Amino acid sequence: MRTRTLLTLLLSMVLPATVAAAKKLSGTISDPVAFSQIHSYCVDTENMPGDEALDVKDFMIVESKPKKLLSKLPWTRSSDCSQDSVDAIVKVEFGTYYPVANSQTGVPTPGNGPAQEEFYKIRVTLRVFQGGSSQALYEVEADPLNNSLTGAEVLPVDVPLPVQRRNAIYGAFWKLADDVRQVSQTKSK
Repeated sequence: MRTRTLLTLLLSMVLPATVAAAKKLSGTISDPVAFSQIHSYCVDTENMPGDEALDVKDFMIVESKPKKLLSKLPWTRSSDCSQDSVDAIVKVEFGTYYPVANSQTGVPTPGNGPAQEEFYKIRVTLRVFQGGSSQALYEVEADPLNNSLTGAEVLPVDVPLPVQRRNAIYGAFWKLADDVRQVSQTKSK
């Protein structure tokens, strides 16, 4: 009886650590050492179109509050990227995709745009740069959380573009926070 209890206790301590260590990161880290040394960041929206920059800024304001997504990121956020005091600069880039599926209705319009009845998807690429470096330390892509490019669910055109962008940003920062947590757990072992 004692042996079984001891074995159960031992497995309950070892198994979660093994599973956590085996979990693959969502993003790509080019320099794990430099990435693990990030303590502060800012989000650069300077070269983004106005509507996209506004969506990112609104997201940052809302999700920086206590118990929101960005509070799970152990880095300190600075609102100004022009200062040299941050360890990393986060840049967000949006892409729009017009997937082809048998379930879609509508006829393509002449030119590059989709028919009004076609579906579209937003995808965001989030990159983390160290200081003034042009090479990304970290990169991850994300769809809106309820809208996977590989999944079956497709959002129709009537879902507002800002909502799709916000959901995609949320997905990217969720992956970033999870990867930062995994890297810090690996570093502490």
